[in-house]
Amino acid sequence: MKKSLLLGLLILPALLGTSCDVSTKKVDVYRKAGEVEKQIRLKFFSDSPNVPYISVKQYFSEFFNTDVKLWRNSATGYAYLYQSRAGEYMLFDIEKQVFTTNGVISFGSHPDFSTSTGKLFIKWNNSTATPRETSTINLKDYSIKIYERFGEAYAPLTFLSDLAGSLAGYDIAYNGENIYVFDTQGYLGDPTNASTFGLNYLSTLNNVNEPRPDDLVQYTYNQLCFTFDHLRGNTKQLVFGDEKLQTLGLNKLLETEHPKIKSHLLSTDKTKYYEGLAALFNGLYDGGHTGLTFDFTAFANAKNKKSETDFISLKDEVEGRAQGYRRLRNSYLNSRKEVLGVNTTTNNYYMLDAASKTAFIGFNKFTLDVNGWDDYYNGRGPVPVSTDTYAYVRDKVYQAKIDGVGNLILDLTANTGGSSYCLEGILGLFNDAKGYFNNTDVLGQYTQQDNHDIDINLDGKFDELDSQEVANFNFNVGVLTSNVSFSCGNLLPFNMKELGYKIIGDKTGGGSCAVSIDSTADGISYAHSSYLCLTDKLGENIDGGVEVDKTIEIGDTGDDYFDCSLYYDIASIGEYLSKAYNK
Repeated sequence: MKKSLLLGLLILPALLGTSCDVSTKKVDVYRKAGEVEKQIRLKFFSDSPNVPYISVKQYFSEFFNTDVKLWRNSATGYAYLYQSRAGEYMLFDIEKQVFTTNGVISFGSHPDFSTSTGKLFIKWNNSTATPRETSTINLKDYSIKIYERFGEAYAPLTFLSDLAGSLAGYDIAYNGENIYVFDTQGYLGDPTNASTFGLNYLSTLNNVNEPRPDDLVQYTYNQLCFTFDHLRGNTKQLVFGDEKLQTLGLNKLLETEHPKIKSHLLSTDKTKYYEGLAALFNGLYDGGHTGLTFDFTAFANAKNKKSETDFISLKDEVEGRAQGYRRLRNSYLNSRKEVLGVNTTTNNYYMLDAASKTAFIGFNKFTLDVNGWDDYYNGRGPVPVSTDTYAYVRDKVYQAKIDGVGNLILDLTANTGGSSYCLEGILGLFNDAKGYFNNTDVLGQYTQQDNHDIDINLDGKFDELDSQEVANFNFNVGVLTSNVSFSCGNLLPFNMKELGYKIIGDKTGGGSCAVSIDSTADGISYAHSSYLCLTDKLGENIDGGVEVDKTIEIGDTGDDYFDCSLYYDIASIGEYLSKAYNK
């Protein structure tokens, strides 16, 4: 469907569409614990009286401080088209109950981050992308209804949040009483999640004696199916099986292979429902990006019950994987401590072997300190070396130069991922002050590379002086990886290998999607691998991990740990890098 055919004059018609009655409820909005930020009105339609609805335009105005463009064209069956400033659109055809889009990521920019004047070390330069295509989804397949009222499309609150807001780590949830904003990134503010709000949020979820309303039961299930059928990227580690989910869809997969999970998810009994959720997210486990984000009391009690055989097998599968992962990660941390004396709880470290002129820079996660950078650039504080990973690595790269080293090793053996901004900053230290990020948008069906400039000398400018700084970092660079290196800990080695740097150790552990923070229609928060898939420069999925240029073996000690001591033999790795770069 061509966009040019959709645009028409804005008309405000009388009430059209379904004749079902609608009621309005004023609810409090919480963004901080115990503080009502404002009140808004939600709509509840008579054929789904417990499912909260909001107009699409109001949703983005209320929660994202943005005014999306709206066109209505009665010739297309009372179709409403909403367009972001970036040109992405969402089309709701009320008559056909069809949803069409060419991508939605620009609709959900974090309102604090996108509208602030806060300063960071990274600046967008340009993007290149393949042509967009449209995705068209028949909402009747999921019994998700879109209504028309007052010249507007009304959609379920959860539908819009899952669709457009959650990639920003900014989810809008309704627990049956009030709305709560899960601001998990905390850009220019304090991060919040479901547990932050305490009993104020959890009271209705913990009340297992109150049955779940039938309409909310069905809609919650339908929304989960929609999200995991259309808003999930391509992984290779799903417990249910990635190909099965992609081929069958979630509902058919559950019907054919796990009917008891579906039965529990559709139960009006909260305890059974929570047992079903626990089993569902065990099956959706994909290495670390997908799972329920917190344990409230009623859920924790339910998930520990061993009522169904297939529930137990899924739980055992996930716990077995997680236990193996923890054993391996702890092995690297313990071996690092034994060889280099780095405490196992230390996230960042710098180590120098003067004899081989080799430096180790280790970091276990990519942590972005937005407020710290904003304070620095506005003269209110120092460079946030202790709280921001780019600042730390940059500081130690300069230290390595002072120390006169020739070989520089970035240790990602225990790195579990984090901020892509920090990743790009680190990349800029070895790539002419340029960062880049490749991804495929499954929903918009296009592949894009975003290119950024990095402030290397931290003068607040993005110019040739930053490139001149990078030219001084003429190290033999190697990236040390393991099967534990996940998400951004998986992507950085891919990027560095594309730039010609050496990867050492063992194949990375995957993690190929940006994380989306969503909530069920009844207010239970969860994370999942989103429709934005990380790729290499060729657009290929990176979930299988990056192959190394030099393998380092680990030994099985027969106890709780592996012997990973060879990973921290600085002199030996430095010797390899010197020969590999022939310097």
